[in-house]
Amino acid sequence: MEEILHQLRLVAFPISYRVLYIPGGAGFLPSTVFDWFLRDGGKKRQAHWPVIFLNALNAFALNLIIATTLKRLSAVAFVIIGIVKDSVIVATSSLVFGDHISAQQQVGHSVSKMSILKATAR
Repeated sequence: MEEILHQLRLVAFPISYRVLYIPGGAGFLPSTVFDWFLRDGGKKRQAHWPVIFLNALNAFALNLIIATTLKRLSAVAFVIIGIVKDSVIVATSSLVFGDHISAQQQVGHSVSKMSILKATAR
């Protein structure tokens, strides 16, 4: 897709990419719906429809947030946000669910946090 846009000398913003890619992904949806929902006569559809709908709304909101973030911030800031997000996920998992964090994970997250502090202190 990027090559086509480059050949046409068009600039695509993050939201434009979403508009171009989402319909292509929707092509896989009908086969999944048939396979998962219609084989058993709709029992799964009735049981799981609210959860799937909320998941779809979350995915759509996440796509909008990512596109807006990429549009307003630099790529470096986006990567730093991703690293912080991963650290928060690991720490929350450890605190809430009592998951064990190995020494290697602790060192890795410490290095990533120190790198973020150094990069943002400039």
